[in-house]
Amino acid sequence: MQYSYIENDNIESPHTYMYSHVFLFDYAQIRISFRNQLIKKLVENPVFNVFPAILTKVSMDTQDFFCDVIPEFPNQDDLNLASQKLSELSHQETFLTDELLASMLCLELGSRNSTALDNNWLMLRRRFEVSKRVWTKYSKSFKKASADYTQRSLYAMLSAGLGCQLQRIDDLRILNALLKINDTLISTAAYSSTAETDGWTLLGIEAEIKAILKLQMEKS
Repeated sequence: MQYSYIENDNIESPHTYMYSHVFLFDYAQIRISFRNQLIKKLVENPVFNVFPAILTKVSMDTQDFFCDVIPEFPNQDDLNLASQKLSELSHQETFLTDELLASMLCLELGSRNSTALDNNWLMLRRRFEVSKRVWTKYSKSFKKASADYTQRSLYAMLSAGLGCQLQRIDDLRILNALLKINDTLISTAAYSSTAETDGWTLLGIEAEIKAILKLQMEKS
């Protein structure tokens, strides 16, 4: 079975994803195969030195799942600064997406969850679902405020963030968006990247694989 959703650059030529409700299961094995190939490639890269491989964890809460992945977990000062930054960004007419995602990831990884944080993930997820792109700048109502959608690190950070959220909120809508973002990252995997981007990519892909395997177990 072929998996056509990663054959082209999904950033420049986004898929419409016109599929049935059983899509998650129809393509589960071949999708996991492609995911594992990328994981193997990333962790074998000699310049990859930010995150270790995370292939052995099975079922645990967010803190335990990610504590072995992040070399330096956010401390209290990091969390306070991230919370303050998130509040500041929410009052700006426009904001840079990387600043928003960095603050949100810090709070997510530090288990500083809130309604505001989940609302931000929801808005970013919805905007991605519409255009299949992550814009470098948004307005306070999460409308695109720039013409640039080519920054791979933003897709990787959003993947990691939704992966974190999926560990604590069992929601197929989050998983659906996550697999599309990961398809985008895999379809552009040949592009130049950084260790940090690769690390976020690993987090998001690993979270997707675990969620799919859990669904398969529940279905059987």
